[in-house]
Amino acid sequence: MITATTSARHPAGANAAEKIGKERPPKGRLLPLDLPQGQQVLAQDGYTDLVGARMFEFVNRHAPWHTALWGIGTALSLRETIEYSDQVRGGSHNNDKGLAYVAESARKQVSGDPGAGPEELRDAVLACLTDATVKTASGVDTLRHLTDRIEDGYMARLATAVRTADPPGVEAIASFATAHMLDMGFSARFVHGWLRGLAANDEVMHIGDVLDSAAALCLVPPRAFEVVIPFTSMPQGYPGQMPAGWLNSQQTAELLDSFEPALTGDLRQAGSLHVTVTARDPASAVENVAEDVAQAAARVAVGPRHGQLRPKSFGWVRGESGDFPLRTRTRVELKSLKTSEQVFRLGGPDNAGAVYDALEIFAGLDSGTRGAELTSGWSAIEGLLLRSGESPHALAADRLAAIVACAFPRAELTALSYRHTPPTDDALKAALEGLDVNLERCRIVEQAIRAGNSPHVASASDRAMLRRVEGMIADPAGKLRNVERYVAESFRRLYTQRNLIMHAGSFQSVTLRATLRTAPKLVACGVDRVVASYMNSPPLDPVGLAARAAAELGLLGTPAARQLCDLLE
Repeated sequence: MITATTSARHPAGANAAEKIGKERPPKGRLLPLDLPQGQQVLAQDGYTDLVGARMFEFVNRHAPWHTALWGIGTALSLRETIEYSDQVRGGSHNNDKGLAYVAESARKQVSGDPGAGPEELRDAVLACLTDATVKTASGVDTLRHLTDRIEDGYMARLATAVRTADPPGVEAIASFATAHMLDMGFSARFVHGWLRGLAANDEVMHIGDVLDSAAALCLVPPRAFEVVIPFTSMPQGYPGQMPAGWLNSQQTAELLDSFEPALTGDLRQAGSLHVTVTARDPASAVENVAEDVAQAAARVAVGPRHGQLRPKSFGWVRGESGDFPLRTRTRVELKSLKTSEQVFRLGGPDNAGAVYDALEIFAGLDSGTRGAELTSGWSAIEGLLLRSGESPHALAADRLAAIVACAFPRAELTALSYRHTPPTDDALKAALEGLDVNLERCRIVEQAIRAGNSPHVASASDRAMLRRVEGMIADPAGKLRNVERYVAESFRRLYTQRNLIMHAGSFQSVTLRATLRTAPKLVACGVDRVVASYMNSPPLDPVGLAARAAAELGLLGTPAARQLCDLLE
């Protein structure tokens, strides 16, 4: 909830809630969780340290796509199903197959998540997700109640699960816990600072202790934060009095002078918006207000007067000396566009028109506005991977997911090839020495792992990556089919959000923020692989590349399978 603030005051809240706002990292890039020798306080037991490292990567917006968090939490997946069912019954969606898909995705997530409750609660939820029940209002009412039950005590159940003799896998527990915290409204910046704060304690902590701390945080209700969003340009001259909360430059300066501790950094501004917002932490409070500012800027842009409402890239919160970014999503980029010829040539191969057109649309994914990101992201996918007249449109999501799944092992192997740091020189280091062709480096590393000579990596995040690659080599079909499914769910969610924007004009979906958090990096990866295939000679069209990916995924686990790094070659 956002309300205009007419007087400067400190937000109310209990001591525990006040402390939450202080646990945040320094400005700039997020620092790695791997601390110097002698400062490691997360238990180095091959589980706690790996889970902690993965949780950190999941909230690091600079993390590469293959180490990022792709999915949503279990409770939110159930709320997504509820929302979809409500829309199908209300006529906003005319897609029973889409409802069946999200319900099945939620069913798989509930089945594998120890935080989803004891067996009886889990069974009751699964019964609501059957095709017949999930379409009914009464079934959805029951599911809504049971989702509240799952959310209540969710993190505490995860903490119990990791203390058992057979705890959940590293990737599973890290993604369940992190996604739940983000879905609850905590900002990635806050979760990072919280993790760093735990790592700075004097006491060695097990991952169960970390999750106990997370459970306590989730019990603290959202609180009020006083937020100021400064502008570099603020149009004037509209008839009538400005609504409460909109301040000119002098009023803003006077307000900022009252902030304690004193603000640091660039305080120049041409006016501001001053509001009180209820949120989990200061960074999420600024993000909430940023969405309202974007809508106000859109109204100014289409209004009768010249000028623009241009916010600075950050906002301030009373009680915090630093600033908080308005946009926390990392810009997307295509690594296949490397040379001047590739970037600046005005024409291309005869069949490259569709790709070049899609790239123009794709650029909107980096616009910073929700509507443009959603519509541009999906339009680029559809334009590249759906032939004229083909249906259903979700087929484009599945095709791109196959491409991304095939790109995943190569991305991991490439990273590992640069992280091999043996205590003494070995054959793998010698083989990689001076080799700058990434595909060749991947082949060498994959062959070494298959031969039982895995790279020597030091950090917990790299050891987690090595475990993922070793798992893919041991069970390629199972692991990469899971990757394909997770990515397809993200792309289909993007398609659903685009439809809500285009056909219902709504930004109110429960999974809107999660979609913008998870999909852009994955879309960029898939489009990057499509563009790279066009740069090859002879070029391969996007649907042809998707067909290649699907065929190679189908051959995994058979004598005809390729090496993992060659699936798209």
